[in-house]
Amino acid sequence: MKKIIIILIFLSLLFSTIGIFGYEWIPISCPDMNKVNRVSSLIALLFSIIPLIYFFIKKPRWALISFLSLFLGVISLLSQAGCVPVQRDLRIYAAIEGSGAVMDSAYRQENNYLNFDCKHLDMTRLCQEIYNQSGQNPIILKDDSLQEALIFSPATERKGFWVCADSNKRVGWTEIDPFLYFTNTKSVVCPSLIGERGAEETVLQFYNCYLDNFKEPFEKRIAVCDFLEKSFRERILALQKRIVLGDVVLGVSDWYDESYTEIVSQKGNSFIVTFPPIFSYHEIKVDVAFIDQEWRITNIALNQE
Repeated sequence: MKKIIIILIFLSLLFSTIGIFGYEWIPISCPDMNKVNRVSSLIALLFSIIPLIYFFIKKPRWALISFLSLFLGVISLLSQAGCVPVQRDLRIYAAIEGSGAVMDSAYRQENNYLNFDCKHLDMTRLCQEIYNQSGQNPIILKDDSLQEALIFSPATERKGFWVCADSNKRVGWTEIDPFLYFTNTKSVVCPSLIGERGAEETVLQFYNCYLDNFKEPFEKRIAVCDFLEKSFRERILALQKRIVLGDVVLGVSDWYDESYTEIVSQKGNSFIVTFPPIFSYHEIKVDVAFIDQEWRITNIALNQE
């Protein structure tokens, strides 16, 4: 009987330890780890009750040992330390950030992103880590030419948030589902990340700034509204000098009417902007690109579609 009691105490302590620290030893996802904690803690409680009763009846002095195992079982059941979602989110972020570095390395080796996936030697551990924390593999998207790529994963604790990294060396949190963003825009880039000025916001801010400063000379408008890519800014300044009437930013043959701007659609990294000019309703196509860690306007033209 004593051997059985000793075994039960040992098992109780073992399952209590798994219930408290199991997440460090068992590489499974957060939801599954919760189940492991709960089951192991209940088993620990069960195994500790029998020795506790036995020692109280036979050897009260030894009851402290079984009481300790019972106490640990209760702690492991209540703590749920095996799955701290905030820690999981931080580990997901670190893995996605590391995946961004692998993405850059893979491109330098092959001049494309063909081999950037979870089978890549440097990605195996990172993908497993993301799966362990979120319960699902990260999603990797690439364009048809294999010149752009992104990787993302939903957060565990921050519901409605994703961690995303793309081939523009951007990485961060976003509240926009990257897959839906890709589906709607066919653009293989992360949506606007928290803390950065987004692509759509860049276009709207430029036009609102431009219209607010419309009475100023053209050169000053462009200087104040500093959202243009450098070479395009030089090209548009040269073009405006050759035009007698009209405005290359608002449309060559159109004049500004009122300070109202709206994004009506997006396709890839191009935005269709509309506002009511005096002569006729028109739409302007604005192209943007992520350059030097921020969105810049690279071209403006009348929408011909």
